[in-house]
Amino acid sequence: MKKKSTKEFNLMNKWGVTDEEVADIFKIDKRLANTPKLNEAILDAVERRNVHSRRNRLIAGGMDYFEATKQAEKYAKDLRKAVKI
Repeated sequence: MKKKSTKEFNLMNKWGVTDEEVADIFKIDKRLANTPKLNEAILDAVERRNVHSRRNRLIAGGMDYFEATKQAEKYAKDLRKAVKI
């Protein structure tokens, strides 16, 4: 069986935060800890939260649910393109 890496991949590692702690914080599968896929999973989790939050703000401003969802998802997609990990 391949031994799991003990390298910490999360971007907060330099402040002593472990990959397992990050997985807990973002409610990510702990099997991704100590793998390069962890940061992508973090981005996915943050993106879901941002879409939800942005959609709710747009709805509160008077936009209907479907248009707000469409705009929030487009905004998230555009931000994802800008992020390099």
